[in-house]
Amino acid sequence: MSESSTITVTFINNAGFIFNGQDYMTLRKTYRIIGNLVGSSLISSRNFSHKGLPVLLSHLELQLLLEKNIISLLSKKGLSAQPTEEQQLQFKNFQSSHLAGQHEVLRDNKLNESRKYIGDIMRGKEKKLLKAGVKKEDIHLNEEDVLKDIRDSYDFSDDNALIQIPTEHPFDVESERITLTADSTFKYRVFKDLWERGGTITSGESFGGDFLVYPGDPLYFHASHIVHVVESSNISPVTMMSCGRLAVNVNKQCLFAVLDVDRDEICYLNMSWEGNKSARLMENKGIENS
Repeated sequence: MSESSTITVTFINNAGFIFNGQDYMTLRKTYRIIGNLVGSSLISSRNFSHKGLPVLLSHLELQLLLEKNIISLLSKKGLSAQPTEEQQLQFKNFQSSHLAGQHEVLRDNKLNESRKYIGDIMRGKEKKLLKAGVKKEDIHLNEEDVLKDIRDSYDFSDDNALIQIPTEHPFDVESERITLTADSTFKYRVFKDLWERGGTITSGESFGGDFLVYPGDPLYFHASHIVHVVESSNISPVTMMSCGRLAVNVNKQCLFAVLDVDRDEICYLNMSWEGNKSARLMENKGIENS
């Protein structure tokens, strides 16, 4: 991928964030990078179960994407500087344009709503004129004129306007390219290897592991494996039993990633559970397990 076509990731407080929705969908669909949505819900700011942009990328995801030249990591240092007069004017024009557009939309909505009840509105106006002493034969009301009056008289107060908080910064600001120190840890090697094998990888902390491996997007698939990065092949029986039991309980495969020191290669130990042996013995003897 050329530098001009890389996806921009904003570096803030030693973490990488994606603020552009299209860029995030490209990473998710094309490159199988899920990240973590950390912004407010797009539907309701009080909805804590569904998050929105920005997306926080893990350190491992950042390392992989930089290594594959898929992203450009930028620190927008221009945001920390005092805005110039030109930038302040640019923001005022942006805000005025937003308020004007909001005014127009709300006014059109009011007009469309009035069209639905134009019959009731006409009868109400006629009733009001009759009550004021105007003779019925002198009342000449036209629907389009009434609707025009409603549209022209619609009052929009800026105090009642919605405040727009752009997902990504609306203006160009001075940026600085960031590079990260290469990650030589065994955990990163495992993450990269699983990704290159075609897996979709997320954190496995919620299931007591290092990674979860999905056969596709987690929106459509359950994880198939819980991966434990242990590096040493000396895995205690207690660790194997506890990890295996947990994987069985959540209907997943237990996978240990260990380092073959002699060949400096990653080896995977896949542990499957045979089931309740005592129950099978009783079934073989013709005894029901009550």
